[in-house]
Amino acid sequence: MKYIIYNLEGTRIVIALNDNPFVHKWYDKFKCCIKKTGSQTALQQHPDIQMKYQVEECFLKLKTVVQKIESITHDYLFDFSLGMPSQNQLNRLHRYFTSISFQYADQYVEETFYKDSEMEQVLRLTEDLNNIVHLLEVYTETDRKKQSTVSISSVMTKQDDDLNVYWTYFTEEDKLYFDDHDETDVWLGVDILGKNYIQAFYDHEDPREWDVTTPLGYNVKIEIDVDDTRSKFMKSVPVQKWLSDHNVIYNSSMVGMPLGKIVEGKNDLIALVREKTSQYLWSKMFDTQTIEFKEE
Repeated sequence: MKYIIYNLEGTRIVIALNDNPFVHKWYDKFKCCIKKTGSQTALQQHPDIQMKYQVEECFLKLKTVVQKIESITHDYLFDFSLGMPSQNQLNRLHRYFTSISFQYADQYVEETFYKDSEMEQVLRLTEDLNNIVHLLEVYTETDRKKQSTVSISSVMTKQDDDLNVYWTYFTEEDKLYFDDHDETDVWLGVDILGKNYIQAFYDHEDPREWDVTTPLGYNVKIEIDVDDTRSKFMKSVPVQKWLSDHNVIYNSSMVGMPLGKIVEGKNDLIALVREKTSQYLWSKMFDTQTIEFKEE
């Protein structure tokens, strides 16, 4: 049995990892990277909605970035005379980023009307666009965010270095270990180009869109569910209705890749998260943390 032991601001959490080939492989990578480069652990809240005290600043940044992109590509992205973009308009802007990134990374288009320098500039600008859109989504209310009775606070750890350095596609054997057990509360961290199904639901996305997807690969990011588990959320009536309304068939990979379960310190972790949770904070770093490993 292999364990990961967290100490977050004096709170000790022991995680027992699942005993399967994928988790063994991921554990070796996680252990190596954490010891080599260190890590950052933060609290994230879902649904992710905050008070609107930075909206105007984000809106001005969005306008600047969009106008720069339009001036180079001549693509029409958004009419700012309409005011603040809605969630659906933010979804379209985000999909512009994912489409550009996917096209460039996979070289689907061999020739482009962009000059090399212009293409590089567009890629940088669309990355800025993606970051600003995600910030605005935090301040954008939807009925699903406001009415949600499920709150999933996740403790997320990633290493300090660029996540993409360690990113690896799942093998067909890896995919055998996707599961949606309700008792699982430790998961492989989400790292996809578009959105996972949980975020897509809150954002009123169409689950049939190409960039609403299950995880396609992994790095050493880990997420720990605190209040409720994402498996219960994905099997809830509202989410299942959303999928069926779009003729999408549910499968366990939509939940994510399970890594294990907290076997010690869960109540202490819940108390710590409640202490740090605030309507003004979507993501907050823990002041102190250590991660240890145990094998027996």
